Amino acid sequence: MISNKKEVSSENRILHVNDIARAYYSKIQQLETASPFAYLGTALAKKEDRLAECAKMYLKLGDIKQFCEIMISLSKGPDLTYRLLGKSNSIRSPRLARILAKLC
Repeated sequence: MISNKKEVSSENRILHVNDIARAYYSKIQQLETASPFAYLGTALAKKEDRLAECAKMYLKLGDIKQFCEIMISLSKGPDLTYRLLGKSNSIRSPRLARILAKLC
């Protein structure tokens, strides 16, 4: 007898949005609190790069306030924030990018 059931694996599992958000927040916390040597030899070796990655993750999660706070702490200000949002794959609307840039 042939079974139609597939084995459950990480490739074919459906994840709840809360699980995905929890994973993102966990990764953000890991990046924000990492020691300087944790990412040595990678693209995230500098703290500024790790914080920029955290900002992108906050943006994907819809946490605009945290995104803006990190961008401002990086001295990137609204001008770079606008350019980043304008080029983002997840936010394609220039109008939305301008609104978010004003919030920062």
